[in-house]
Amino acid sequence: MSSRALRKLQKLREQELQQTSLHTEEYDESSENEPISQPSKPKLNAFDLLNVADEDEEEQGSDHDVQEPVTQPTENIPVPAQPTESTRKKKKNKKKKKKASPKPTGETVANTKVEDEALDEIDRALRELAVNHNRSAQDDATTTATGNRRDASFPKTLAELLAIDPKSLNATNEMRKLFGNVVLENFDQEDAGTGRRRDRNRETIDLGRALTGKYSPASRGQSLAGVTLRRNILMQGKDEWPRTPSGGLGMEVVEKSSTGPTVYRIVHNSSYQDVQMQFDMCVESMDPQRMIHLLQYNPYHISTLLQVSEIAKHQGDHAVSADLLERALFNIGRSAHSSFGTRLKEGQAALDFAHMANRELWLVGWRYIANLGMKGTWRTAYEWAKLLLSLNDSDPYCIRLLIDHLALRGREYSHFIELCTQTRLREEWASLPNVQCSLALAYLRLNKPRECREQLHLAMSRYPWVFCKLAQELDIQPMPKRIWGKIPPTDAYELFTELYIVRAKDLWNTPEAVSLIVEVADTLAEEEEPIEPPEITLDIARHVVLSDISRVTTHLPTRFLSGRISASDPLPPYDSEAFRQQADPTPSYLSRVPEAGRPQWLRDLLDQMNNGALRFPRFQPGGEEVHDDDIPSDADEGEANHGHPHPSADQQPLLEQWVLVDGMHSLEAFLRQYGVDRGNWGEVVDYSPLTEFVDALNALQPDTRQRLLHGSIRDSMGDMVMNLLEDELQLLEYEDE
Repeated sequence: MSSRALRKLQKLREQELQQTSLHTEEYDESSENEPISQPSKPKLNAFDLLNVADEDEEEQGSDHDVQEPVTQPTENIPVPAQPTESTRKKKKNKKKKKKASPKPTGETVANTKVEDEALDEIDRALRELAVNHNRSAQDDATTTATGNRRDASFPKTLAELLAIDPKSLNATNEMRKLFGNVVLENFDQEDAGTGRRRDRNRETIDLGRALTGKYSPASRGQSLAGVTLRRNILMQGKDEWPRTPSGGLGMEVVEKSSTGPTVYRIVHNSSYQDVQMQFDMCVESMDPQRMIHLLQYNPYHISTLLQVSEIAKHQGDHAVSADLLERALFNIGRSAHSSFGTRLKEGQAALDFAHMANRELWLVGWRYIANLGMKGTWRTAYEWAKLLLSLNDSDPYCIRLLIDHLALRGREYSHFIELCTQTRLREEWASLPNVQCSLALAYLRLNKPRECREQLHLAMSRYPWVFCKLAQELDIQPMPKRIWGKIPPTDAYELFTELYIVRAKDLWNTPEAVSLIVEVADTLAEEEEPIEPPEITLDIARHVVLSDISRVTTHLPTRFLSGRISASDPLPPYDSEAFRQQADPTPSYLSRVPEAGRPQWLRDLLDQMNNGALRFPRFQPGGEEVHDDDIPSDADEGEANHGHPHPSADQQPLLEQWVLVDGMHSLEAFLRQYGVDRGNWGEVVDYSPLTEFVDALNALQPDTRQRLLHGSIRDSMGDMVMNLLEDELQLLEYEDE
C-alpha cells in the first residue's frame, strides 16, 4: 500500500470522527429517548486502494504522459443509504422539542458494524505505517552511527582532501559572501562609469583597457560578450576579453591509471612555438613596450600574459595584473583535456614539473594566489593552493610552506588539521616549523584547548627559537625563560623562522594566543628535543624567490642567486632544457635563427663559442660548478671575459669589428650579470667591459657610431641598452669638456 493511499485513509478516519462528534452534540441537544439513526457508511473496497496506488504512480511519472481514465468496477460501489422512517421521525421530534428514549433499529446496528470494520482496517494500516516509520528511523540512525565510526577509524585519503570544488576557485563567490551582491553591483557601476568617461577621451586609454577585446587587433575589436562558453574548471571568461582562439595551446594524456592519478601534459603547436620565440626576443630586448605590443596581437599567450602582468604589478595596477592572470587561467582551462576537470575534482590530476609548458600553470597559480591575498579572499586562495599541491607529489613550489598561512586566514581549520594529521603528509610535514606551529593555532580557533596545548608544547619543544623570535616581534614582557635567547641552529631553520614570522606574526597577536605561549613555555623541559636539520633545496629556493620577501631572500645561499633568474620560469629543475638554456650564454631565440639569416658579427661570435675561445661556467645538478683540466687560468679567464683591448682610433675597420664581436660579448656578459639599472650595480662591480665598450664607440666616426647604435647594437641588445650607451657617451663628452 502506497503512502498516498494511507494518507487518504487517515483523512477518511478523521472525517468520520468529526461526524461522530457532531452527532453526539445533536444527541445532547435532543431528547435522550429519541432514536438516532446515522447514514450507513460504505464498506472499504480493496479495488479503491489499488486505484489510489495507481493514481500515486501516475502523479510520479512524466508530465508528458497522458493519463487514461480508469474504469472502476461497479459491482461493489456502495449505494448511499436513503433516509429511514426513524430519521424523519427524529427530525419531526426535534422540531416539537419532545423527549423520547432511542430505539435502535436493525439497520442502525448493521451500519455501526460496518463502520467499526472500516475503522479497524484503517487502524491496522496506520499501525503498520507507524511501525515501518520507526523501523526506518532506527535503521538510519544505525547507518549514521556506523558511518561515523568508519570515518573515525579510516581517515580520508590525500586525494579526497585535495579534491577541488570549482565554486571555491571563483573569487567572486567569496566576495559575494563577504560583501554581498550590493558591493559587487557598485563595483560594476564604477567600472562602467569609468569606461564611459574614458570613451570621451580615447587618447588616455590605460593599459587594462588597451588589452581588452574592443582594442585588440587580433580579434578585430570583438570581445567575448554574447558568446556562449562551455564550463571552464579554472576560470570563466569575461565579456571584455578578446574573442580569439587559444593560439595553439592544448593538453594531452601522458599516463592513465584506474587506481592512481592521470598524468597530463600541456602542449604547444608550431604557431604557438613561433610566438614563444618572439616572446624570448622581447625578453632579451628588455623593452616593456615590445612585450605589450606582442600581447595585443597574441592576447592568450601564457608567457606574455605573465610578463605583462608583472609589468602592471610593478606599475601599481593590481587590477590589470589580476585580470591578465585570470585570462591565462581561462586559456589553460579551455585548452585542457576533457577529463582534466573531472580528475581535478577527484584530486587525481597530475602534471610533470620537468616539462616547461606545465610549469606555467604553477607560476600562474602562484601569482594568482598572491593577488587573492591582496583582495582578502583567503578561502579562494586556499583552494588554489590545494590545486597546486595536488598536481605533483614532489610539491615543486613548496606550497607546504604557505598552506598553513592560507588555511588560518581562510578559516579552514578542520580541513588543515585533517590534511596534516590523517594522511601521509603527517610524516612528511613533521619537520616543518610552520605546519607544527600553525596546528596549535588551528586547534585554538576550533576551541579545543587540550589538543592546542599538546600541539603547542610539541612545537615549542622542537622549535623554541621560532617562539623566541615571535615573542620579540610581539613584545612579550617578560619573555619566558625556556625560550629566551634561543637562536636557529642552522641556516635552513633561520630561513624557515623568518618566513614564518613574516606571514604568521599577526595571527598570534591576540591576548588568548599570547597568554597561551607564556603558559606553555613555562612547562618546557630544560633539554631540547633533537631533530634532524633540513636542507635548503632548489624547491625551497624557488619558493623564497617567488615570495619576494627581502628579509628572507638574504638567507638563501649564493649559488641560487648568482645566476640569471628568469621571471617567466624562475629556477627551473637542473635536468630541464630551460636550465641548460639559461646556462648557455647564447640567447635561446638566436640558436633557432637560420644560419643564412644571421649577421656576420653573430656568426663570428658563435664560431668563437663553438671553437672554445670563450668559456662560461657550467654547473652540476647539485648546483656546484664543474671543474676540469681545460679551464684556463685566472688571467686567461679574465682576458676571455673582458676581451682584448680595443684597437686604436686610426684602425677604424678593426675597431668596428671589435665593437661587434669582442666588445659586444663582454658587454652582454656584464649586463647579464648586473642588469641595465645602474642602481643595482653597487661599488664593487667591475665596470671595465662597459667603459671599454663606450671608449671604443667614442673612438669611432660619428656616422659609424650612430649606424651601429641604431642598427646592430639595438637589434641584438634592445632599446634600453642603446639608451644606456648613449647616456654613457654623453657623460664621457661632458667629462672631456
